Amino acid sequence: MNPTARENTLRIVQAKYGELEASLMSWIRVLREAKRPVTPGLVRIRALNCAKLMGLDEFNASSQWMLNFRTRFGLKFAIMHGEAGEGDKNDPLLLQALDSLMDIIADYNPECVYNMDEMGLFYRLLPRHTLLLPEEDVGTARGEKKSKDRVSLVVCANATGSHKIPCAMIGKFASPACIHGTKWPLPYFSQKNAWMETALCVLWFNKVFVPEVRKRTVRKVLLIMDNAPSHPQYLESEGIRVVFLPPNCSSWKQPCDMGIIASLKKRYKYLYLSKILSFYDMSPEEQALTNRIASTRRRGTAGVDMGRPATLLDAANYVVTAWNDLAPSCIANCFRKTELFNVHIQEDDIDDDVISDTVDLLAASNIETTHAEIEAFIHNDDDDSDMMNDSILIEPEKIDNGMSSLVINSQDDSDEEETKEDPYRAPLPSDAFARACNSVVDVVDELYTFDCDDMAQAYMDELRPMFEAVIFKLRQVNADHNGSRMRRRKQMTLFDGGFNPKSLNMFMVCP
Repeated sequence: MNPTARENTLRIVQAKYGELEASLMSWIRVLREAKRPVTPGLVRIRALNCAKLMGLDEFNASSQWMLNFRTRFGLKFAIMHGEAGEGDKNDPLLLQALDSLMDIIADYNPECVYNMDEMGLFYRLLPRHTLLLPEEDVGTARGEKKSKDRVSLVVCANATGSHKIPCAMIGKFASPACIHGTKWPLPYFSQKNAWMETALCVLWFNKVFVPEVRKRTVRKVLLIMDNAPSHPQYLESEGIRVVFLPPNCSSWKQPCDMGIIASLKKRYKYLYLSKILSFYDMSPEEQALTNRIASTRRRGTAGVDMGRPATLLDAANYVVTAWNDLAPSCIANCFRKTELFNVHIQEDDIDDDVISDTVDLLAASNIETTHAEIEAFIHNDDDDSDMMNDSILIEPEKIDNGMSSLVINSQDDSDEEETKEDPYRAPLPSDAFARACNSVVDVVDELYTFDCDDMAQAYMDELRPMFEAVIFKLRQVNADHNGSRMRRRKQMTLFDGGFNPKSLNMFMVCP
């Protein structure tokens, strides 16, 4: 609470529901630090659910209670300005702040001016028509629950578009199952709600931005950020200056919000759709074989190529491809549109082409859709979208010492499985047997993929039921074995098992 708000706050006797209100304030603070809107209705629903779990049956979250709650904690209402909104462009103080910012920018070469912003991404979300196959009834697809598996991406590029900092991903899990034995294509951070926070911002600045910039130039560099609570004022490095946009102007002065983020989302979703549809282009026999192989994989490791939902590795690969495909001219135009640089704008229609390509891609699979539906699909994870707001938890997951846990999404649809394996553990007695079982499964998988002559194929057809029964039993053995190991596991960081902390092609874990 700032000093002015503290002075305006009345001294009131101890609140009757002090523990409940303290829990609500902690929850509100988490949401506001993540730039999420907190409406009075959302607070009242949260309060009622907390009260129910605390056994406060007489609590009714009345309007008078809400008024007193706001007064006690100095809360005030404000109209939000985000990607889809605007502040007062004629505000003298705002114009003065922007003039000062332009004076600072003028001292730097455009090659050395960068903008950074975060974006949310529902990385498994599909348009409502995507998975309708020719043999399916339209009615069976209605009412399906939308996937709300979400990550955050950190996007950063320079004003000419000639240098794109590798996108960083923020996920919920410190050690997703799909990391093992795989080279990751981008920096990864973990945070329990997959949101940016101050510690992560500092880590990104020191471990991603500064090294990438210094690999390219030794000249002085300017980094422009918005004034989100998660962006600390004390970011600094030799030869690198960080400045912040004035409040309520990011929708028309932040280059990333002028089209860079939207373009990245369009390309990501086009790639995701194309990979999904490529699975359905397989013959039924190929699909069946792929499904059998996928069923032998550890949960969270079989992805889009095997007809399963996208894993974090799938999402990371699509993000890298989409980011690399983003034209420098598109990025430069977004910087120019802010009028922070007095340069002629060269318009292009690359983004419209991506939408048209997506419509054509779906049409090729007998799936009818429109430009408007694809636009709506692309903007489902915008900061002010209904889906993004619905992802905020309004029902506390549990009560811990009288306080509701601050979990943002209690319904996790993800098949991702956090693995906490200790690579230095003492071998369990059944390890060798489990490895032998896995070897048998691998041999059977190879037999399925061999090109056989007619006689060999006949034998394979006879053996297939037995093979499938054996594989089913071996999977049970592995499940029992893994269950016994779970009791001896401890947290494994993403630097264990051969990850190189000096390389950007790695995971980065929030301390």
